[in-house]
Amino acid sequence: MPIFLEKIKEENFAGVEIKCEHGVIDPEKISPKEIQNLKDVLKSLELQISIHATFIDINIASFYPSILKASIERVQSCLTLAYKLDAKWITLHCGHFLPTPIATLESALKISLNSLKEIASKAEGLNLKIGLENKDCKIGYRNIFITPEEGLWLLKNIEKDCVGFIFDCGHANTCKNKNDLGDFYKKIEKKVTAIHAHDNDGSFDQHLAVGEGTINFEQILKIKIPENIVIECDEEKEIIASKDAITKLVNLL
Repeated sequence: MPIFLEKIKEENFAGVEIKCEHGVIDPEKISPKEIQNLKDVLKSLELQISIHATFIDINIASFYPSILKASIERVQSCLTLAYKLDAKWITLHCGHFLPTPIATLESALKISLNSLKEIASKAEGLNLKIGLENKDCKIGYRNIFITPEEGLWLLKNIEKDCVGFIFDCGHANTCKNKNDLGDFYKKIEKKVTAIHAHDNDGSFDQHLAVGEGTINFEQILKIKIPENIVIECDEEKEIIASKDAITKLVNLL
């Protein structure tokens, strides 16, 4: 981790978003000493940090009580870690479901809302910001918050000032048959904490470098340049290329 963070600093990034996942950083396994060491490295490098809550193997909109309980507890452990690391915010997925005559969007949204209320109450007590991330469109199961209306409904009913949005450009682009990216961003931008920047051709969530897909990033940045832009690409060269592309766009606006 320290070598990775040093590389980020060398490339003139202001911060890093770290996933709470197996093999990266596990809030249930990391020791107090390891937390302090990470804080010390971040401080020495003058890097800000945000945390991405666990999303693999969990679902805060699950119809199964045991899975739902474990999912909420896992997210809450991520909140505690984010607090200990002085994170600026924590990114959170709102859950998913497999549509059936019984498992409807309305019922899944209500379960997600109840989970988010519980999670937000803990975040509020820790003085921590939560960013609800819009998700991608898939064949089969259905993610929650694939339209601005779903996100705004959740936000309105959570009723906590500590909750905002993370606008994921790549995810929104996979739902372009449902949303115009510019319109999506306009509807939620007042509550956007950060943008997740990566590209794709619209067919699925490819996490390509900015400019390698079909997303019109200039259109998005013209609406409002957010305070925080998190680049979510898989390869180092794609991350650096994306930073250069975004910097060039911002300088032209």
